[in-house]
Amino acid sequence: HRASYILSQLGEEFAQSEFEPLYCELPINRDSIVPPVVFESEKGIRLSIEGIVDRVDVMEKNGRRYARVIDYKSGGQKFSFTEMYYGLKLQMLLYLLSICENGSGKLKDAVPGGVLYFPAQDAALSVERNSSSDSVQRERRKNYKMSGLVLEDEDCIFGMEQPQTVISKGKEKKQVQGEYIPVKSTANGWH
Repeated sequence: HRASYILSQLGEEFAQSEFEPLYCELPINRDSIVPPVVFESEKGIRLSIEGIVDRVDVMEKNGRRYARVIDYKSGGQKFSFTEMYYGLKLQMLLYLLSICENGSGKLKDAVPGGVLYFPAQDAALSVERNSSSDSVQRERRKNYKMSGLVLEDEDCIFGMEQPQTVISKGKEKKQVQGEYIPVKSTANGWH
């Protein structure tokens, strides 16, 4: 069942997203279309991080090309801002930096749109015994919601998750509910 739920969630997310998968298992190395970013110390020591990106998605909108990096996590790991702040688990951000700095072809001049972890494990659902199929589906969707960082840019966010139009104080406003990505519209902006 796990694979069918994961595929269902991916299908739903792809159907509503303007981002399209461009590469799966994209190598970041000196022989790739995306060479790694090279860092150099004051003493001339050079460091580069090589690896493989699970998935790279791209969206072109209003003259900009956005790239996002997706990492599938089967162990239940989620993005941690604290770990990133302290310099831990920077791998995905370094991959996105390499793509945006050194990408060629359809990745050339890409704007960093986000780094997202997709939970690829089946978690137990906590629902009432007589729950409707809609409430079970909503709970399951919560379990497969991606975590990570997203560029605070309306085109980028609305490209990842289709907005809903709401009327507030007599004015139409577009909002995202955060069903697929870790972003939700609030009265004060993005959360």
